[in-house]
Amino acid sequence: MVVWEPVCRVVTDGKDARHLSLSEARILDKIYDGRVGTREELLNAVYGHKPYADWPNAGTSLDVILHKLRRKLSAFKISTINVRETGWHLSQPLERKHLAPAEILT
Repeated sequence: MVVWEPVCRVVTDGKDARHLSLSEARILDKIYDGRVGTREELLNAVYGHKPYADWPNAGTSLDVILHKLRRKLSAFKISTINVRETGWHLSQPLERKHLAPAEILT
């Protein structure tokens, strides 16, 4: 079972752990349970209340963040799947759980 620990920004299966950047964690928090996150939802998660129209490269940076997240999740055989003209979701949902630091790698 793969667990998403949002406080420490870690994805772990108990044997291996991948630490996420703040932007990766904000995106994963929107899609960890199998929901489809739209481009607008993910951009708002990363950039907050600022309209992404003010950020000319926001779409490109979102693609880069998703690429990095995809590479980290591939260690657990999980991928981000693009739903054409809709958004992204995970190939399998993660369990969201608050772990003590000692539990991250047991």
